[in-house]
Amino acid sequence: MMARFLTAVLFMALAGCASTASFVQPPQRARSATGPVSSSVPALSATRTLNQPVGAAWMEPDSKSKRLLYISDVFGNVVYVFNYPKLTPAGVLTGFSQPEGLCTDQQGDVWVTSTLDSQLIEYAHGAKTPKQTLKDPNQAPADCSVDPKSGDLAVTNIIDNEGGPGSVSIYKNAAGKPKIYGDAAFSREFYLSYDDHGTIWVDGQDSNGAFVYASFAHGTFTNVTLRGGVINDAGGVAFVDGHVTVGDQQGAGGYSIVYQTSGSTITGSTPLLESSDVAEYLIVNGEVLAVDALSESLGFWPYPVGGTELRAFTYKWNVPLGIALSE
Repeated sequence: MMARFLTAVLFMALAGCASTASFVQPPQRARSATGPVSSSVPALSATRTLNQPVGAAWMEPDSKSKRLLYISDVFGNVVYVFNYPKLTPAGVLTGFSQPEGLCTDQQGDVWVTSTLDSQLIEYAHGAKTPKQTLKDPNQAPADCSVDPKSGDLAVTNIIDNEGGPGSVSIYKNAAGKPKIYGDAAFSREFYLSYDDHGTIWVDGQDSNGAFVYASFAHGTFTNVTLRGGVINDAGGVAFVDGHVTVGDQQGAGGYSIVYQTSGSTITGSTPLLESSDVAEYLIVNGEVLAVDALSESLGFWPYPVGGTELRAFTYKWNVPLGIALSE
């Protein structure tokens, strides 16, 4: 659901409304009866506005020696940085226009997709100024992943800047100009991840809004129909412990779910009870760390069993969407 109305806001902004575009809170989803909603998670206020000022970028002087958790605030146009696992503030990165997905490389550098700027911006671990900025010509980048073997950077484009279908941009060695690849099955492309063989797995939706999933290797998409479950609303994609995992932002129970897959088969699921709208997530030390855009919180769940939320963390962000851990 979050992906869908972010796309609607994106259309408004590309039509010249970037400074005034806003969205209204969608209906509250059903919650699981097995666990209460954390009292620390506030309701989403009725209206948010793009381009809210937050001040200058900063980072703690000793941040380069610490584990850092980065969380993008789509409508605040900033990326917040926290010491991990303490979650004390470590810095703020600014200068984006609708930052969505985040990813890291083998060196701990963090990439930010600045959607309305058609840019990919790289920061060294703990740095407050960019290391480099790559152009994604005529595209609206949403998510990214770096191949740990080749160093190539892959980026999903929700749509192009004329409202045309989504695509994947590939930057060889995470530099220069991209090669852009499309798949006729997709109308919108949202999230992706490399696996350990250099294959990219990507999800999105077709022209009717239905879930679409594909692998991409050697310049070719192969569409995949997942067996063993139904994904309603395309969420994050991440390679974890030998499995490609795929998120469902709105599962049948009204909460988000992370599915484990093997090729075209769903092999397991991690229900994120009490969640409202999880897009990107991490799996670290036996826990799912997931930003919930609708409830404006960072939640923690046991992995892979899932279930009741272990704890929730809130901050002064507007709509948190992307998450990355840099070490």
